[in-house]
Amino acid sequence: MLRRATPSSPITEWLEPFARYVVARELYETRDPSVANVEDAWSWRNWDPRARDADFAPFAPLQDRFYLIRYSQWLLDLEWKKARSELAKRGVQLMGDLPFVVSRESADVFARPDLFQHGVSLGAPPDDFSRDGQDWGLPPYDFYAMDKEDLSWLRQRTQRERDLFDAIRIDHLVGLYRQYVRKPNELGVFDPQDEGEQERRGERVLNALREAAAPMELIAEDLGVIPPFVRASMARLGMPGYRVIPWERDDMFYRNPANFPRDSVVTWSTHDTAPITAWWDEFNQDERNALSSAMSISPDTKGTPLWQAQMRHLLSSGSDLALTLLQEVIGSRGRINTPGTISEANWSWRLPRSIGELEEDAEMRERLAFLVQSADATARL
Repeated sequence: MLRRATPSSPITEWLEPFARYVVARELYETRDPSVANVEDAWSWRNWDPRARDADFAPFAPLQDRFYLIRYSQWLLDLEWKKARSELAKRGVQLMGDLPFVVSRESADVFARPDLFQHGVSLGAPPDDFSRDGQDWGLPPYDFYAMDKEDLSWLRQRTQRERDLFDAIRIDHLVGLYRQYVRKPNELGVFDPQDEGEQERRGERVLNALREAAAPMELIAEDLGVIPPFVRASMARLGMPGYRVIPWERDDMFYRNPANFPRDSVVTWSTHDTAPITAWWDEFNQDERNALSSAMSISPDTKGTPLWQAQMRHLLSSGSDLALTLLQEVIGSRGRINTPGTISEANWSWRLPRSIGELEEDAEMRERLAFLVQSADATARL
């Protein structure tokens, strides 16, 4: 019989359920490896319910594997701490992502199915990227069930991120105020539907996350369709949000990044857009002309001079934090994700060359030297 560990830290809150999930999943895959439908034998919903119980009875013969998983995670945790310590010595901080929700077929939902809505899926309402909105196939939170536990699951999740990183980015901030919940083959509805209730929920959840993360700073990913009351709520809470330069405009007049609020994050692009190295060519001529004027360069500027102007424009922002994609640093045109699509290319981008090869590249060294000089000139160092 496997012993249940006594939770004593954020890591122990998820470690044992994770190990149980992996052992059970491996067992069911072994029993019928021909089953490829995740909704069938591989889904935890069709497993023996004792897989998450204290006695773990049917799986006791696999206890060596159970403890090996736990031990491996402990080793990985030690390695992460060592790597982070070395980075800190070099003045490098790590910002982690707090994903909005998790996969339906995950250790999280397996361990606490009562905290999620089933039979429906999460998505995003129609916007410029998707006329019919997006269906992510992910389980919405049951915030009413979470409230009964004072949002303890979300608090523990945030505390774990606090242990791993120096700052946290809250993914899909608006989803903490209202979720876009869809039934199969239907458009979605907001949960909750009342704006006042949405505002109260969002601020209750954000305050819980901030308490759990303290003294670490939280940064809100507030992109997409964001209602005015959420912007007002963020300002009231002092929550930093994003300023994506190509989206910061009034008609064809692009706002000056130097005037962006200090309590914000400035960037040319995100994981859901092309990097500016490719996105620039997708703008129409009027947009390129207006952006060139804002950067005080000719619309015909190309190559390295254009890239340097873009980086200077970014780093001259009044925002406390300026972010640039790695693609933009090395001159790649590859994008990370195309919203509303399913493709093997999504989330598959990797460095085209090794770090060692990039270090030996004279052009790469010149690009990095320019970024350092520009950051120094704008007091970002």
